[in-house]
Formats: sequence, structure tokens, C-alpha cells
Amino acid sequence: MNFSIGWLQPGLLWLAAFAAAPVIVHLVSRIRPPERRFPTVEFLRRAMSRTFRWRRPQDWLLLALRTLAVAALALCFPLPVLVGGRNLAQSSEGKHLMLVVDRSASMAASGDGQSRFALAVARAVEILRSAGRVESLNLVWLDAQPDAVFPDMGRSRERLEEVLRAANVSGQRGDVPGALRLALERLEKLPGAKEMYVLSDLQATTWRETLPTAPKDVQVFKVKLGTDAPNLALSGLETQPVEPLPGENVQALARVKNFSPEARIATVAFSLGDARSTRQVEVQPWGEAQVGLNLPITEVGSFVVRASLQGSEDRFSMDDQRAIVRRAREGLKVGVLPTALASEEREVWQRALGALPWANVQQGAVADLGSTCEILVAGDSGEETTKAVQEVLRRGGTVLYRPLAAPWQPGPVGRGQPALTASLEKTPTDAPWHLRIANEKAEVFQLFSTGEFGDPARGLFHQRARLAGGADDLKGWDLTMAYSDGMPALARKKVDQGAVWWWNLPMAPGASTWAGESAFLPFLGEVILQSRPVTSLPPGTEVQPGQSAAWSPARLLEGGTVKLMDQADAVVPVQEDLQTGGQRYFTVRPLEPGLYRWLIVQENQGGTGHVVAHTAVNVPEEEMDLRTLAPEAVPFGETLVTGNAASLSFAQLRDGVPLWPWLLVTATVAFLLESLLLAWWQKTPTDKLQTSTAA
Repeated sequence: MNFSIGWLQPGLLWLAAFAAAPVIVHLVSRIRPPERRFPTVEFLRRAMSRTFRWRRPQDWLLLALRTLAVAALALCFPLPVLVGGRNLAQSSEGKHLMLVVDRSASMAASGDGQSRFALAVARAVEILRSAGRVESLNLVWLDAQPDAVFPDMGRSRERLEEVLRAANVSGQRGDVPGALRLALERLEKLPGAKEMYVLSDLQATTWRETLPTAPKDVQVFKVKLGTDAPNLALSGLETQPVEPLPGENVQALARVKNFSPEARIATVAFSLGDARSTRQVEVQPWGEAQVGLNLPITEVGSFVVRASLQGSEDRFSMDDQRAIVRRAREGLKVGVLPTALASEEREVWQRALGALPWANVQQGAVADLGSTCEILVAGDSGEETTKAVQEVLRRGGTVLYRPLAAPWQPGPVGRGQPALTASLEKTPTDAPWHLRIANEKAEVFQLFSTGEFGDPARGLFHQRARLAGGADDLKGWDLTMAYSDGMPALARKKVDQGAVWWWNLPMAPGASTWAGESAFLPFLGEVILQSRPVTSLPPGTEVQPGQSAAWSPARLLEGGTVKLMDQADAVVPVQEDLQTGGQRYFTVRPLEPGLYRWLIVQENQGGTGHVVAHTAVNVPEEEMDLRTLAPEAVPFGETLVTGNAASLSFAQLRDGVPLWPWLLVTATVAFLLESLLLAWWQKTPTDKLQTSTAA
């Protein structure tokens, strides 16, 4: 901030000319009279010569003190004040005052014993108390959904102070342009002087957005709070698979980010029900790392995976924990189209799928299987088959194409996908085809990496489907397995919302020995598991901070009360939506970061109830980087308080710091020093003279 000197009584500046009086008196007193030599005093001249040489510097010091004293005394009358930057409206002038206070998640970062938000509240209260006469005022919160305290503009400073002192920092991402636009809209049509103060940490990730332009009649001042701070954050949490099956292990993967110039060791604690464990990982400067842990799934239904950073000891603890809600599904609906396979191979498929405990084999007509199955085995090219295939793919399911007939043309495998034409090919019994793995990194082979479950490529094949163009016909597909001569045996491609497997692996007893190998059933199970569709979780399972959550029961409730509890077991107000035609409950206010539990409480249960759903709210990743921008780098308003000006109050910055008391003290001190020096110097030459005479 640039400082300048102002004068409340500039008409009295002419008094500063009196500062020249000591200089004039000094010059006049130095005019030397004509010299007359008297022999009787010659010895005194010689004795005093050293004293005069000693007093010449004393004269200059006395002159400086007298000039300083008179100048300081004269400058007291024009009443000088120290003002910083552009003058604000004086306290006696009526004005419209707008405060924009940042309460996004990053404002929870602490430093010097208090958070950035606590400092913002203190500064905002100081502005309100020192604002002088105010015509109207208001306060806009800078968070995910900016809102104002008063619908238009208000007049009660006490009300704003109460709101400020009762407020807490949110876990939301800050909408900087939205908050500034809202504040400017409130001031836009008001007459007279208008002042707007923006109190924020100027977080780099949010303040680099395009900002609105303030009108010329609005004086905008930004106040930066806080400095850069290192941070270790838990920025992500996910599971693989997303929807596990009972008895299957789920891998929880936590992503840790290091927002600091030094490498950090992160200790991540995972929990799923009663299962808990920790893992450590090193995170490089300004980098990220991932750490995982396998957790057992024991039953069908929703479950919660939590992760937390232990011992991070940084200034921002809000992002040290995370939770996600997942669902363990009952099983996978698998269907084999009646016309897809010959009787012998269909029997192999039925037995193999029946051996998988989580594969629910569906029966029915082609159209019914297309609308109910998640995984469909198809092989012919009829119109009904094509419609069933496209319906499964549209719903995110998977289709296994098994070519058998010669010639074979299954029709389009999806909208905009070309047809594949194949012919049946046989080989002599003494020259069977062998398989080879084309992509060892494919997920279906992870189970076989240790060799415990055998070799999925082991087996002899006497029949297969031949593509006219060989592997070129499957260009764009992910080739998983191939025959020794390069003919594709198993390939995968994403189509619409689902995926298609090219399953050129005959399983009938006379066509191959593959179905009799030990690795056959585990491999088929892996393919089916990797083909499971990813369905969306129920609405309200995961929401962003600042949003409301909703929950709808699977069936109409016949009794009981729906409650929502937060992590501290406090009740969160909810209401029933009566306009949707069905039961739906939603939160009255936006949610902050945490894990919430939906309960159904029966009157005869003593108010405890049972949990029916969860809602997880996590800190947004944008708020985890605590680096800030210099106020000069933000093209909005002027910087009001930074650096050395931080110790000045807003009243002093607006009205100026009076300097005349300091000038009066300076003049008094100068006169006192002059008196003390004169008394000492007058005593010292006399003593020296008496000593010289005695000698």
C-alpha cells in the first residue's frame, strides 16, 4: 500500500515558515564586531581558544534542535494525517457498505493460532464498527452458493455482527465470480458513496477465474488473510470393483496429495465395518500417490468405506478424512439365447454358469432376456437377437458373441457398429490349434499371475470361427487371447454403454478340450465378473458440500419416522416431499463434509431406529491446495491491508492517522534536549577555566 500525507487545515501551512527563524537568528548572531586588542586580556583569548573550537559543533547541534522544534510545532497547526492509498469515504459521510466474506473450505486453514476465517470475522467486525455513518449495508458469503444476509440491503450493524460471530467455515468450494456479482448487483442502483470490502485468502485455485468488473462508482477493497501453507490431503477414495459380490474382496484405493516442497510419509487408516487396517506411502513434493487395501465383503446391501490420514499434523485437517458409500449386489443376471448355441455347447454353458454362485441364470424368450439380463450370450443374427443385444448394451450390460454356424453374420453389435462375418473352420485331430495370451496385463489374467489357478490358455481346439480378414476385422478391439496362427480367439470392445466380447472359444466336448482344463471355470468366472455392469448408486448417496441430500425408500413406509443423523449423532432437519407422488425425504439445509445416516425410527424402538441408507459428503479437491495469490495478481479492486499496514485499523486507514500529536511530542523533546545540553555545556567551560587559572 502507498502512503501519503494529508492536511486537515492546509490553510495554516504558512506557519511552517517559522522553521527558518532559528537559522536567521543563528546567522545574525554570528556577525563579528570590529576587533580591539587589549594586552590585559590577551592571555584570556589564548586560554579560551580551545573552548571556542569545542563550541562550534555545539552551535550546529543547537541550531538543528531549535529548527526541528520550531518546525514540528508549526506543522501541528495544519493537522497532518497519514492516509493509505485511495481515500475512503470519511466517517461523517453517508455511504452504502457491502462485505464479501470468504467461508470456503480453505479458510479453515490455521496459522499463528487462529484460522483464516476467524481473522476474516474479526476484520469484518472492525470494518462495521469503524464505518461511520452508513445509509445501508449487507453481507455476502463466498461459498458454493453465494447468498446475502439481507434480501436487499439492511441497516442493522448489530445483526451483521451476530451473523458473523455465529458463522462457521464451510467445507464448500468457493464460487468467487458468483459472490462478487451478487454483491455488485446489490450496490448497482444505489445512489451516493459505495464501498465494498472482500475478505478472503485469495486461494490460487479459485481466484484465477474470470472476475466481474466493478462499476467506477463503487470503491472495492480486497483484504488478504493468511499466507501459503503446506498441506497433506486425502484427495480421493474409490473401490474396485465398484459393486462387489458377497464373499468377494473389495480393494479400497486412497489417493493422497502432497501440497508442499518436501516429501511426506502418509499413514492412511482404512475401515469397513469392524475391519480396520493402516498402510503407509511416501508422497513426493507437489505429487500424489495411491495406496490400497483389500477388505472383505460379507453380505448384500450398502456398505461404507472410510479412510483417514493419521499424524499428518498440517494446518488444514478438514481434508484428512473421506468416506464413500458402495453396494454389494446379490448376483449377476446371465442369459443364454435359446438359438445361440448347439445343444452340447449350451449344456456346457449351463453347467459352468450354474457352478458360479453369483451367476443367476435367466430363462425365457429372447425379448425377455434382452430386457432383464446384464450379461447375454448370443450367436445368431436374427432380428430378435439384434434387438435384445442392443437393449443389453444400452443398459450398460455385456454381450458374449459366440460364432458357430457357417456362414455366420451376427448383425450389428451396436448402433453404428459394422457386422462381423465368419465361417466355421475345422482341423484334423492330429493338428489341433493352441491358444496364446495376447495381453498379459488384461484384468482377466490377474487371478492367474501366481499360477495357483492354472493356465487359462491350456487346451486343444479342433473347431473355430475364421474371420475373412483375420485380426484386421477386429481392428479397434482389445485382443485378449489368440490362436497360435494369429486368428483372434477372445477380444473385447466397448459399445454404447456396455461392452462386447468376441468369444471364439468352442466348449463342446468334440470341439475342444478347453472346458475340461482346471483353469476353465476360474477364467470364465473372471470374464463374467469383469463384464458386470456399473450401475449408478441411489440418488443422495454422495453429494458435494453445499448441496442438499434426498432419500427415497424402496417401498412405501407404513409407519415410523425418517431421521437423518450426522457424525456427532445430531439430528439434521429433513422434510417429506409431498409433490412427487411418492415418498421422498430431503434435507432442509445444505450439508457440510461428513458421513450421514438415514434412520427409520419406530415408536416402540426407544428412538434408536435402524440405518437404511448413508450419505457421504467430502471436501472438494479444489480446496486442498492452500497456495494463495498476491493481491496485486487479482484484477479486482485495490489492496487495503497487506504487509506493514496490517497493524492499522480500518478507521485509521479510512480517516487517516493523526500526526500532530507526534509532532508536538517531537517539539517538546527537542526543547528539552536543548535545555539539557545548554546546562551541561555552560558548566563544563567554567570548570576548565578555573583549572587553567589555578595552574
